[in-house]
Amino acid sequence: MIPIGEGREGRFLIIFLLQYLPLSGLLAYHEVTAVDAAAIATMLAILTGMTAIAFVSGINTIVLVEGGDMLAERYLKRRLREGIEIGREEANQEWEAWNQRRMDAEKAGRSFNEPPPSQNGRRNGRPQS
Repeated sequence: MIPIGEGREGRFLIIFLLQYLPLSGLLAYHEVTAVDAAAIATMLAILTGMTAIAFVSGINTIVLVEGGDMLAERYLKRRLREGIEIGREEANQEWEAWNQRRMDAEKAGRSFNEPPPSQNGRRNGRPQS
């Protein structure tokens, strides 16, 4: 079972209740104190109003939860693309530097036994342990 507050279901429940409960309480307070009607009419008015509040709270919550997830996903995809581009650029720079050292050694008649960047014990820009 998902703990409340984790995942979409938890966020939905929390956001929905944060809207629905206070508005339902205000509606009940208003109907009981400001409207002069019989008890059954007051109760029916509260229940009718709570239906509308539930509908509006549900729609607002869907927009907030799904809209928030959509924006977060878009942001994370953009960050991933940027990270891939940065990683690709760094890898290209490592290869160009390695190749330049290789060509310099070849020109000078020195042996060059430095492994290429793909075999130098590094992964994702960090030394492997």
